[in-house]
Amino acid sequence: MAATRATRSSSRTAAAAATEKLSTVKKTAAVKKTAAVKKAEPKAKKPSVKKQIKKAAQAVLEAVTPTKGRKRQRVEKSVSFEKEVEAVKTPTRAAAESEPVAPAPAPPAMDVAALSKSVAESVSVAVGQRVAEPLENLTQLFEKNISTIKTVVEECMGNKTTEALAKQQGEMEAAFKTQMQQELQQQQKDMRRQSLDAEKQAVAKMKEGMHAEMQGALDAQKKKLENEAAITMKNALAAKQAEVHSVLAQTKKQHESMMESLKKQASQTLEEVKSSAKKLTADLEASKKEALAKQASELKAKAAQDLKAAQDASAKTCGELQRSLNEAKAKSSDAGKALEAQVAQMKNQLSSASGKYGALEKQYNQALDDQKKLSSQMESRVSQAKQATAQEYEGKIASLRKEHQTGAQAEKEALARKASDMQATNQAMQSEIQRLKQAAAQSESFKAELQTKLQEREKHAQAIQQRLDAASAAKAQALDEAQRSSNQKLAEIQSLKAQLAQLGEELRKLKEEKEMRENAAKAAAAAKTDISPAPTKLIDIGARTPQGNAADDEIPLFTLDQ
Repeated sequence: MAATRATRSSSRTAAAAATEKLSTVKKTAAVKKTAAVKKAEPKAKKPSVKKQIKKAAQAVLEAVTPTKGRKRQRVEKSVSFEKEVEAVKTPTRAAAESEPVAPAPAPPAMDVAALSKSVAESVSVAVGQRVAEPLENLTQLFEKNISTIKTVVEECMGNKTTEALAKQQGEMEAAFKTQMQQELQQQQKDMRRQSLDAEKQAVAKMKEGMHAEMQGALDAQKKKLENEAAITMKNALAAKQAEVHSVLAQTKKQHESMMESLKKQASQTLEEVKSSAKKLTADLEASKKEALAKQASELKAKAAQDLKAAQDASAKTCGELQRSLNEAKAKSSDAGKALEAQVAQMKNQLSSASGKYGALEKQYNQALDDQKKLSSQMESRVSQAKQATAQEYEGKIASLRKEHQTGAQAEKEALARKASDMQATNQAMQSEIQRLKQAAAQSESFKAELQTKLQEREKHAQAIQQRLDAASAAKAQALDEAQRSSNQKLAEIQSLKAQLAQLGEELRKLKEEKEMRENAAKAAAAAKTDISPAPTKLIDIGARTPQGNAADDEIPLFTLDQ
């Protein structure tokens, strides 16, 4: 009995010292406090370290979990180890570009469940990081307070008073609750800020992509219109040139045909004039020759006839005189002399006849001269006729030439007008061609400039695409790492949940055993009248806590039936 009293007094002293240290010493001095408590406690049989850790974790979990009120409901909504965190699929670039940009959501309310759900759906990376950090903090907290938890478990297993345990548990609950609330608020702020930043970045990227697509579409439309305008201008120019060439060819052909017809007509008229002149000249020559031959033959015939008649007469007379002379010679010489005189007379007559013949010859010569004069007159008349005919034909030819020249002049003037019109049209077309060439050159330069800008934009877009691909790859890698880390943390949480469940079961058994021991001790103390039991202070379930006086803020201790 004395040993029992000594054990109880030593336990009370150790519990009071531990309670005072827990209320004044910081968390970093948990190891020293554990050592002091261990020195003050009597040596007794203790469970293994593994069991102590499990029991301490279960005690902390039950201590920080409210048993009733709105706080427990909020904790059950926000922190649930039964529901796994769903992996959020990060939308790809193509899906993000194809889907319309949703407006930025309004800032969520302070509802922890809604905030957790929206954050888990929008930003998986931030959730992974923010889930990993509290888990790390919780793990560090478990590691830092493991000795204190062991001390609490050991004191709970000992004969420590209920008041010291309640005070110690309340302090631990308050500290852990304050820390968790601060971390939760900071996590909410960070998640809200990160979600807003991510949405702003997504909207900015979407706007940039839409702007780039619109600019590309505008550039393509502009290039298409420029190509169509250039093709239309080229086709119009080619059609105009073909039309001008056809008009020129047709005009040239008409001019050549007209000149050929005029040449044929002039040559035909000239041939007719030449043939008429030749025919007239031949007729004049024939008539002249015929007249001269006829006159000469008539004169020759007349002269020959006269000469023959004179010769016949003189021959006849001479013959008669010779016969008479011969007859007279034969008769007498006197008669011969008379005959000689007659012969002389006859000779004189013959000479006179010769004179006549000379006169006739002169007449013949005169006739020849007259014939020559007539021939000259005829020639002059023929020449005059030729000249008149030539002048007439020359007049006709001149008139024809004049008409031809007039027609040719009119044709030339018409051709000149056509040529001037065609030259003006050609000049207009040349100016239009020059203008089109300048426009084409400007279009080519503008096209080259646009091509350069397009190449620069393509390079810039390729660089941006490469950076986006690299960022996407890095983001995907980081997301995969975060997902693996989150899955690992979830696996650890699941294992911790299993361990905590096991620790809860063991702690429940220990509590039952402790209750049985306490009941046995109470029964033994009641049986022994000489031993006054230590006053036991019961915990008022409805008592107010230091954090507030509302029923929702009450965080009672766990009971054995829990």
